[in-house]
Amino acid sequence: PAMSVEDAATSVWCRGSNYTERMCIFRNLYYRGDTGDFIFFHGQKSSALGLVEGRLEVAELSSISDHSALYFTYTDMPINELSRFHISTVQFTTLIMSRLNPDNIMHAIHDDLVPIFSTARELCACETSAEIHSYLSSLTVFFADSRQKGRYWELYRMLLPKSPILGVSLKSSQLVRLEKAIVGLRKESTWYQYGFKSPQGPIQEHFSQARLEVAQFVEYFRNAAGVKLAAKSRGCAVFLKRTQNRRVLNEDALLAMVRRYTGLETIVLDINSEPMSYVIKLISRADMLTAMHGSALVLSMFLKPNSAVLELFPYGINPEHYTPYKTLAHLRGIFYLSWRNTNKSNTVAHPNRKPHLGGIMHLSPEEQQKVLDSDKVPQHLCCEDPEWLFRIYQDTVVDNSIVPLLEKIRRARQDYTHPPRVDKLLPGFVRDVECLVEEVGHLLVRWKEPWNTNYVTDSDCQYEVWLQTESGVTAVKTRCCYYSVNINETVFKIWVRAICAGNIGGFNVFPAQCSVE
Repeated sequence: PAMSVEDAATSVWCRGSNYTERMCIFRNLYYRGDTGDFIFFHGQKSSALGLVEGRLEVAELSSISDHSALYFTYTDMPINELSRFHISTVQFTTLIMSRLNPDNIMHAIHDDLVPIFSTARELCACETSAEIHSYLSSLTVFFADSRQKGRYWELYRMLLPKSPILGVSLKSSQLVRLEKAIVGLRKESTWYQYGFKSPQGPIQEHFSQARLEVAQFVEYFRNAAGVKLAAKSRGCAVFLKRTQNRRVLNEDALLAMVRRYTGLETIVLDINSEPMSYVIKLISRADMLTAMHGSALVLSMFLKPNSAVLELFPYGINPEHYTPYKTLAHLRGIFYLSWRNTNKSNTVAHPNRKPHLGGIMHLSPEEQQKVLDSDKVPQHLCCEDPEWLFRIYQDTVVDNSIVPLLEKIRRARQDYTHPPRVDKLLPGFVRDVECLVEEVGHLLVRWKEPWNTNYVTDSDCQYEVWLQTESGVTAVKTRCCYYSVNINETVFKIWVRAICAGNIGGFNVFPAQCSVE
């Protein structure tokens, strides 16, 4: 049956205290292609739960927090104006998001693909690959950005069985009705911030969740790419080649040093000239990945256990200030080292290039000289610092100062073990808290240990006891399941919690109440 006008009105349900944390589910959200607007048609049956009055930003379209170009908002319209438009409908569930830079593989994987995967896992409460694939097969992703498919569209299609909708391709004034639309990606799978408001660096508060989400993504994506890991395969060292800029000028000499000092066969890989399924398969069987600092190193997530990453940095760049791939190696349990060119004569700069590729001719003569004289790029914000761009786009001759690192990798690969996953398992609530008055002015408090302590820790637990009286609160710790104290008060309340291996459990919900007469 045809939908009535009132039934076609928009509704939304949101959770989250602010736009950075918020996820919203829309019913009958509309998109107008010629203006690029999402439209909320208000009717008698419209609901809008969890929105802030006077809203400017409803939620975020990306996993990148608080980027001004990535806010989601909509235009209001009365439902009686809906009849003015021609309408097509996208059934089932649509995930609305924006890509920051689909031509950069780090952004494509870190900002988009892993968060899409993580969000899908949450929405379907899935664990197995079959469950996740089934959910993704029913999901349509709507890219609300102004970009075309981008260089790495193949990766998006590996993850998403249904072809995503490009908002930029919808130019008509006709409306697209999204029957059920979701806005707000899970952000906990991201491990790095790019320096938009403070110098770039790892998002440490995400590490425990990102470690799990990335591991699940890698396993799923390998299968999606048709990659099967052999129990034993001949290892190799893969060198990621750059052909346009930030090149290694003595590539053959570098590969010879890698072969000599690691004992590994070397393979040169240009990720932009091979199918991504082949790229992922090759890296998945590699023992070592070497490359100049750059977005392709995000593919190190597909390395197998006990492999290594050697990241190369041009002259003037401090590796400790640029750590997305060092952080990723930490999350994946991959051995990581970096090499930095400290010999200025081994670098070739390009001051005459365009500014975004490291050129400095647009600067004043004084500023140009300052950049040329500098041997260390200071920390900076993204993304147009001329000194950073000048140095990062240099070409480099890699000299034999890299040899000790190659030897270290050879030794470390034999001994390195992936640290086991450690979950924070908390003791439960203590049980049966009671107090006994043994004699006037003397109190005995006792309780039973949480029933799960034998399962979450191998160490002894201690207990924190809080006694509240009219004059204040006294807190003590004990390793026993009782506490004896002389007390002058007559009425008090008691809370107890367990602390096992540094993990703190909760206090008993209802305090034991005692009186000493």
